[in-house]
Amino acid sequence: MDRYDVGISKLYSGEFKNYEICPIYDNDKGSFFKGAICRSIYEICNKCLSYHSPKNSCPIENTRHLYRKWKATKNLDKRTILYNFANAKDIIKKTGKAVLVESFGSVWKLEEIGLHNSLALMGVELLEEQQILLERSGATKVYVLLDNDEAGKKGSSNIERQLYRSFNTKIIQIPNDFNDLGDMSTQDILTFTQNKQLQRIF
Repeated sequence: MDRYDVGISKLYSGEFKNYEICPIYDNDKGSFFKGAICRSIYEICNKCLSYHSPKNSCPIENTRHLYRKWKATKNLDKRTILYNFANAKDIIKKTGKAVLVESFGSVWKLEEIGLHNSLALMGVELLEEQQILLERSGATKVYVLLDNDEAGKKGSSNIERQLYRSFNTKIIQIPNDFNDLGDMSTQDILTFTQNKQLQRIF
């Protein structure tokens, strides 16, 4: 988390109070702050389906949108960013391989096992500007490793069709016991990467 400057920032209050901050930096040097994606530190309330402290009463209905799971700063344009690009670009250029994942949490999980060429879409779509960035990266092989749910499966198929003219593209399926890499322990992921499909990523 220290490498990616993730934490509950003292600079944020009001709308982002009680949110964990994930800064997003530029694609080139990774030092220019572009904005942040923020996750509530609370889990979902089964009564109101919003994210608030269990010690507090449920927010009134017309304010519940303020207590959603994810928020992004207004200045963040996700269309032009592949999360972790600045850190991964040299490895991608050297190996010719890139791994597309949904979230920054999946990037962190892969970093833990020594896989340093992953890029997060911050969603299940590869947008036009992101594809241009990917084409500039030097990758010739792209592995699509999205979440194991309907949105992830549909997104993987769409990306495979989108990239087939430009890249050797392969969909990698997360084991059925897990929804995403975030659900897996480091040992789970290490075991997963021993299969023949994933050996080609390294």
